[in-house]
Amino acid sequence: MVDGDSGLIYGLEFQCRSLCAVEAETEKIQFLVGTQGLKNKVGNQVHLLELEEESRTLTKSVFNHPVGEVWDVAAAPAGKGENPSDSSCF
Repeated sequence: MVDGDSGLIYGLEFQCRSLCAVEAETEKIQFLVGTQGLKNKVGNQVHLLELEEESRTLTKSVFNHPVGEVWDVAAAPAGKGENPSDSSCF
């Protein structure tokens, strides 16, 4: 970090279990975050976070994962513009 830069904090509704960088996207800085919780009545979630470096802001997209805990996430080398919600989580 450069002097004067501050970190970013992103809060989740549920406990985080997994995190990965979306390396196939070369023009944006993106991460996938999966939540884990047995008592979540609404299910768990996968968050797609995009960092805008110049403005130091985060943009999020949240995808519901109603079939249990997200134990691991991995970004597949998908084609540009493909929707990450079309992927599977285990």
